Amino acid sequence: MQKTSTTSKTDSFMRKRINQNFRDNKKIIIVVMLLQLLGLPVLVITNTILRHREELDNIAMMTADSSYIHPNYALYYFFSLVAGIAFGFASLSGILFVFRSFRYLYKKSEVDMNYALPLSSSQRFICDYFSGLFMYVIPYIISLLLSFILFAAGKAVYPEFWDSVQDNFYDIAYLLILGFFIMIMLYTIITLVLVCCGTLFEAVTYTVITNITIPFFIFVLYFSILSGSYGIDYSNDCLPLISYTSPVGALFCAVIKYGIDGTLQSDPDVLYCKFTILFLVCAIMFAGSYFLYKKRKAEDVSRPFVFRSFYYMFAVAGTACVTAGLYANQALIQGIVTGIVYFGIISTIANRGLKKVIPSAVICLVTIVSAVSVTALSKKTDAFGAVTKIPDSDNIKSISVYASNYLTDDFNDFTVSESTGIDALVNFHSDIVQIYKENYNGSNNDNNFEFFDPYNEDATLHMFSIRYTMKNGTTIFRSYSLSHTTWAAHPEIWLSEDYAKSRSLSLKNMLYDPLNRNYDLRISSKYQYNSVSKSGISETAAREISEAYYEDYMALTKDSYMQMKTYCILNNNFIIPESFTKTISLMEKYDLSAPDISEDTSYQIKLLENKQFESGRSAELFISDSDYIKKRCNISGAFLSVTSAYPDIQQYSLNDEFDDDKLTELLTVAEPFYTTDKKCFMIILPYGGKMAIPYEYYDLASEFINSSCHKNG
Repeated sequence: MQKTSTTSKTDSFMRKRINQNFRDNKKIIIVVMLLQLLGLPVLVITNTILRHREELDNIAMMTADSSYIHPNYALYYFFSLVAGIAFGFASLSGILFVFRSFRYLYKKSEVDMNYALPLSSSQRFICDYFSGLFMYVIPYIISLLLSFILFAAGKAVYPEFWDSVQDNFYDIAYLLILGFFIMIMLYTIITLVLVCCGTLFEAVTYTVITNITIPFFIFVLYFSILSGSYGIDYSNDCLPLISYTSPVGALFCAVIKYGIDGTLQSDPDVLYCKFTILFLVCAIMFAGSYFLYKKRKAEDVSRPFVFRSFYYMFAVAGTACVTAGLYANQALIQGIVTGIVYFGIISTIANRGLKKVIPSAVICLVTIVSAVSVTALSKKTDAFGAVTKIPDSDNIKSISVYASNYLTDDFNDFTVSESTGIDALVNFHSDIVQIYKENYNGSNNDNNFEFFDPYNEDATLHMFSIRYTMKNGTTIFRSYSLSHTTWAAHPEIWLSEDYAKSRSLSLKNMLYDPLNRNYDLRISSKYQYNSVSKSGISETAAREISEAYYEDYMALTKDSYMQMKTYCILNNNFIIPESFTKTISLMEKYDLSAPDISEDTSYQIKLLENKQFESGRSAELFISDSDYIKKRCNISGAFLSVTSAYPDIQQYSLNDEFDDDKLTELLTVAEPFYTTDKKCFMIILPYGGKMAIPYEYYDLASEFINSSCHKNG
C-alpha cells in the first residue's frame, strides 16, 4: 500500500513538472506554432505549385501555345522566401527549448531548487527532456500533417496537377521525414552538450562547435586516409557517416544528393536503413545524455566542463584533424605546428589559463604522433585495404554504373540488378584491381594510375564509375580512368539485360517526346556528313522500335559487339548496328531509313581531289599502321594524341594521284566503333574523324597504301 502511494505521488510530481515546463514556455510554443504553420505548409505548397507552373511553361514553349499566360513568379518566390525564413527560425527553436528545459544545469540560482524536488535524477531528466522535445516537434508534426492534407486535397480536386508534381511530392515527403529526425538529433545533441558543460559560455560555445566539428572531423579523417587512393573518392565515401552523425551533416548531405542526382528518392531498403541508423544514433546520444546526467551533482554548476573527457574529445579530435589533414596534403611541419597551436588555445580556454601544462603537452604529443602514424600507415597499406576491397556478389543488391561505352560517345547511367550483370561488373572490377596490384610501384597512387602505367601503352582513357548498393542498405562507390586495353577486355558488361533495357528506354525517349511534338530526330550515316531530320513520330512507333531494339540487343555476342558495323547514327551519338535487323525493318517501315552512305564517300573523295573544303581549309587524309595499333584499332578515342605520344606509329598520306575506287571501298567499310586484337589500319578523315578499317580488309588497305600513299617523315 505504501509503495502504491509513493508511486502515485511520484507520478503526480512528474506530471506537475511536465505541466510547469509547458506553462513556462507557453508563449514560445505559440510563436513556434505560428512560424511552423506559416513556414512548412506554405513552403511545401508554393514549391510544388512552382514545379507545376514550370512544367506548364515547358509544355507551352514546346507547343508554341500563344494563349498561355505566364504566371508572376516573383510572387511565388516571395512567399517561398518568407515561408523559408519562418520555417528556419521554427526549426532552430529546439536550441531554445533545450536551454530553457535544462537551464538549472548552468544557472547556479536555480540548481538547488530543482535538485530539491521529490524527483530522482532519472525522473527529472525524463520530464525535462521529453517535455522540451514535445514542445519542439509537436508544432512541426501538426504542420507536416497539414501539408499532406493539402496535397491529398489537391490530388482529389485536380488530378492533372498531381501527375505533374508526383516526383516532387516524394522528394518533399522524404525531406520532411528526414527533417523530423534532424530535429530530434539537434535537440538530443544539444542536451548532451548541456549535460557535459557547467556554464552558459561553454554550453553555447560547444553547441556551435559540436555541430561544426563532427562533420568536419569525419571529412578530414576520410581525406587523410583515403585521399589519393586509387579509385576512391573520399568526399563521396565520407557523406554517409557525416549524414548519420550530426544534424548539420544530415541536411548538408541531403542538399548534396539533390544537387548530384536531381532527386532525393532512393531504394526503399536504403531509406529504411538510413532512417533506422538515424534513430539508433539519436538513441545512443539520448542514452549518453541520460547516464551522464545521472552522474552530475548540484555543485557541478559553474564548472567549465563537468566531464573532462568531453573537453579532451574536442581537443584531441581537432588536433588530429589539422595535423593529419595538412600531413596528407604534404605539409607535415605546418600540420604539427598548427596542431600544437590549436591544442594550446583549447587547453588555455578550458583551464582558464596556463595550468596543467605537462599533462596537456603529453596528450598533445601523443595525439600528433598518432595522427601522423595513422596517416602514413594508410598510404602504405592502400587505405588499410580499401583500395583492393571488392564486395562479394552474394551481398550485392544492385550496381549503378556511370561510364562511356562502344555504342555511344556520351556517358551512360544505368543500374544492374540481375545476377549475370552483377557478376560481370564484379569480375571487371576485380581485373582493374588486379592490374593495379601487379603494376603499382608506390609512386603513382591516384585515379589516373593507368594513364602512365607501362603495362597499358594506350593513352586513351575511359571514365568508369561504379556504385554498389548492398543488401544491408550501405553503398560503396569507386571511380577509375581506364586505358582502352583494360576497357576492351570486358565487353560483357554492356551485354546485360538491364543495360539493354536502359538503352531501349533511351531510344524510345529519343524517338518520342510527348512534350515536344515538333521535335526533330537527326539520322545520319556513320560519317555524319549528310543527315535527314524526321518529326511527328508516334508513341506506338517509338514503342515498337524500342522493343525491337531490345530484342536485337539481347542477340549481340562479344564479337559482334566489339566489331560493330554501323547502319546509322541517331542524334550524333546513338548507334544502330547493321545486325539489328528487326530494328532496321521497323525504322524503314516508319520512314526512318539511314541516308545513302555513297553520298558521304563521294563527298570525301571530292574534297581529297580538290585538297580543300569549300571554306578553303586544307583537306587531307592519313592512314596509320603500327604494331601498336593491333592492340586497339579505334574506339572514338583521342588517336591523334596517341600519334604525338608514340612516334613509332607510321602515318601515310595520299599521293596527288590516288585510286578513287579503292579509297571509296575503304571508306565504305571503315567503322567508327571497332576493336580487335588483329593488325589493322586506321584512317584519319579530312574533317578529323577517325575510323578503323576492319582486319578482313587489311590486304586491300595495304594495296592502296602501296599504290596511292607515301610515308610521312
